Amino acid sequence: MARQKDLTKGSITRTLMLYAVPFIVSNVLQATYNITDMIIAGQFGGSSYAQSAIGNCTTVTSLLTQVIIGITTGGSILIGQYYGAKREKDCRDSTVTLFTMSLIIGVVVALMLYLMANQIMIWMNAPALEQAQQYLRICALGMFFITCYNGAAAALRAVGDSKLPFLCVGVGVGINIVLDLVFMAGLGMGVAGAAWATVIAQIVSAVLAVYFVWRNQPLFGLRLRNLRIKLDQAKAMLKMGIPCAIQMSVVSIAWIAVTTIVNSYDVYVSAASGVTMKISQFCQLFSAAMYSAVSGIVAQCAGAKDYERIRKVVYRAIGIAVGVTLVLVAIVELTAPQLVAIFTPDATTQHYAVINLRIDILGQLFFAVFMVYHGLAVGVGNTWFVFFSSFCNCILARLILAITFNHFFGLMGLYWACMMAPFVSVPLGFWYERSNRWKRSIPERGGKDAA
Repeated sequence: MARQKDLTKGSITRTLMLYAVPFIVSNVLQATYNITDMIIAGQFGGSSYAQSAIGNCTTVTSLLTQVIIGITTGGSILIGQYYGAKREKDCRDSTVTLFTMSLIIGVVVALMLYLMANQIMIWMNAPALEQAQQYLRICALGMFFITCYNGAAAALRAVGDSKLPFLCVGVGVGINIVLDLVFMAGLGMGVAGAAWATVIAQIVSAVLAVYFVWRNQPLFGLRLRNLRIKLDQAKAMLKMGIPCAIQMSVVSIAWIAVTTIVNSYDVYVSAASGVTMKISQFCQLFSAAMYSAVSGIVAQCAGAKDYERIRKVVYRAIGIAVGVTLVLVAIVELTAPQLVAIFTPDATTQHYAVINLRIDILGQLFFAVFMVYHGLAVGVGNTWFVFFSSFCNCILARLILAITFNHFFGLMGLYWACMMAPFVSVPLGFWYERSNRWKRSIPERGGKDAA
């Protein structure tokens, strides 16, 4: 049974942390999918070539996963606002609509990625081309289950349950680690083994998440015979979800462009970039969890029209996120060589990865701040602001700076450009919160269930 929680009451710090902790643990576990692949590939799968292949493919699958998360976020916002307004029937209708849309999107995304996998790696100039193509084709099969998981997890989180999605991911990660060792270290299947381990784990996570939603009929009403799309709710979800999906696409497209520039050097620089990305993303997990917690709490508070609590949640979350990130940055700066050595025994790859990591990690402080502001915007349903902010830091800043600095300063310039880019979204978020423009986005969803 889903553990429903009213996020509009109680201590703000306690509510934030209790709601965020399962997100943090879930994010950590989810990150270990590809981290495990990267580590075991470095030790047993051909070192830098296997790591380069996995790193390039992960950039692509992350793009599609972020699009899926963006769309399902629209459903989570809508369900959360209905739940905060005590409109149970609309909660059920929204859940069914969200899951039906997830099934359709999952089939389309999986098919398109499978058919285009080879050409995508050619476009990205992947150094380990054959291995990258093989890995991406297999991972395409898992995109359907990623979509199902995110649709179900969005519904659970909307009603305050961040523990069950964490449980689903935890089981999947355990399976992924075991199968990575069996397929790569034991059977010598190389990157194909890493890909199959990931897909099987994704299937298990999806099945568990759907089961937890399905068994809570009074709240979610999910049944096979009930699958349908209610047009007004689908429109509301897409209105909030599409800008969020576009925003996440912009982020990933910028990284794909940067990865393509990195690939123009050699396989060692490419593998080092993949290692750096994994460690940096791991350090982002707390800020990402605070973003999810803030958006969930704000969505319910928006439904209850508690504006003062929303503002306090934002201030408290920024303080917590920045404090934790400062500690993480210090740890990474002091232990960068040791962290990199976990991923690869290759001395050349280690050299580039340590330099990249020590520069890149500084940008996490900017990330910690603007993600909370993005959580505010998503919670009130203004996903267009999130898109605008991400466009500014990913395209106007990261991509343009990366191309320019790479041209004039080479690889070091590219590293510094990627670190500096997230700062752009910090003053934008500050202006958005202080101007009270977020209040204009809160819809009228109060009252009893719609007829």
